Amino acid sequence: MTDTFDRTQLDGKDRGQLSEIAGAALEGELLINTVRDLETRLLGVPAGIQDYYPPVYGGLAALHLEPGAPTHHNIALPIHDLADRFLLHYTGIAHFSGTNNWEMYKRQIEKKKKVTHGFEQIAETAIEMERALETANFEAAGRALAREWENRKALIDGISTPEIDAVDQRTTPLLAAHRDAIFLDRDLYAVGLHPRHRRPGQPADCFRRIE
Repeated sequence: MTDTFDRTQLDGKDRGQLSEIAGAALEGELLINTVRDLETRLLGVPAGIQDYYPPVYGGLAALHLEPGAPTHHNIALPIHDLADRFLLHYTGIAHFSGTNNWEMYKRQIEKKKKVTHGFEQIAETAIEMERALETANFEAAGRALAREWENRKALIDGISTPEIDAVDQRTTPLLAAHRDAIFLDRDLYAVGLHPRHRRPGQPADCFRRIE
């Protein structure tokens, strides 16, 4: 997100104004392509499309970049099940991603091995994430997300920030301790991770207690 253009705010008013300028109703793919082109003009570098699909279509989905045209694939997992397992931390520091994206674009065209390999790794983790979410395997989703972040940071300096790294250093031990507390507690492990192992007398709401 930049100070000049917020990709997440494509509400009805914005769509109406864009449609008025275009002289025709803009919805779906046509709306996405139009805003992409406007952003490209504004920034002076090629803009992507992936960030526009959530505000246009909503819900949880995967975007398949197929030859000819992207395919928007809905994922049936209830969004609140995923949201319950996410912690969003906002540093309050503006981050202009367009510069990094343009550098990656150029290095990919120039066939820089570090970048081409990094993109291949990120693509693999994207596939892993989609499979994990389609089967509600949140541990696998977490592993895919962690691998993607490491691969992304390795592409170019500036992907992460000192503030993000500091938060990661503080929270990682706390999350590890929380995980250990579950695995080392016989009741929490049996009920929370493997409900089929619930023993007679254990309350059915134990699972909710550790979520």
